Amino acid sequence: MTRTTGTYERSTVAGESVEAFIPRPLPPTEPPLDLSGDLALLLARANESVRLLELAGDLVPSIEWFVYAFVRADLSSTIIGSSYDFVRVQAGWREWVRLPEARHTLRLGLFLGAAIGDVPFFYKFYASDLSDLIPSRVLELNLDRRAPPNLLDTSVREMRAQELAGRLDVEYAIWIYEGNDALRGLQLYGLVGVYALMDRADIWLAIPGYNGFARVPLDLTFDVGVRFDTVVGVFELGFSTLLGFISL
Repeated sequence: MTRTTGTYERSTVAGESVEAFIPRPLPPTEPPLDLSGDLALLLARANESVRLLELAGDLVPSIEWFVYAFVRADLSSTIIGSSYDFVRVQAGWREWVRLPEARHTLRLGLFLGAAIGDVPFFYKFYASDLSDLIPSRVLELNLDRRAPPNLLDTSVREMRAQELAGRLDVEYAIWIYEGNDALRGLQLYGLVGVYALMDRADIWLAIPGYNGFARVPLDLTFDVGVRFDTVVGVFELGFSTLLGFISL
């Protein structure tokens, strides 16, 4: 017996004829639903998948908590035809916490990077990779040749393309809008962090002309702005780029 899932009802509104599909109530009765054979096997698999999904959900401490971590490695050797012998490793960790206060989010971030060997300049780490106050690199090209802002007055002003890099930051964001249309969310955010940039030799040998704390190539970074969460991606309108053109 062929099953019909519903019927069409025709009506006239303002002189225009329209059709509406009216589904039959569940479970189906004409004919009754047969949950045997292949259909029973599929239903059992679906129930098992739902059970596993529930177990995975129980492993998450809180829906207000999210962690993102990554490790990336680049390996180059003349053995495989490259012009350089080097290894570059990058690791990062970020944690978002939705605070009890309405629409407030706290994010913590950590980044570490090391490049060892005959590293080409475009694979080294730049201040623009770590600081929000100067434009970031694009396709490994450094678009800004200025020195780091050097807000702490340290030896970081001598750093351009280095072998070791690290950054620690914290961001506080306030949701001012959440929706389900093209603009899914709107945030105001503020960020502050500290970063270091150096070569391996700088760990053992002091950089000439600097004493005390100034020997450590550290600097501050910060940013404030608006973040748009849309159906096509997340966009940020920050003031850090404008501040980067000011001699700090």
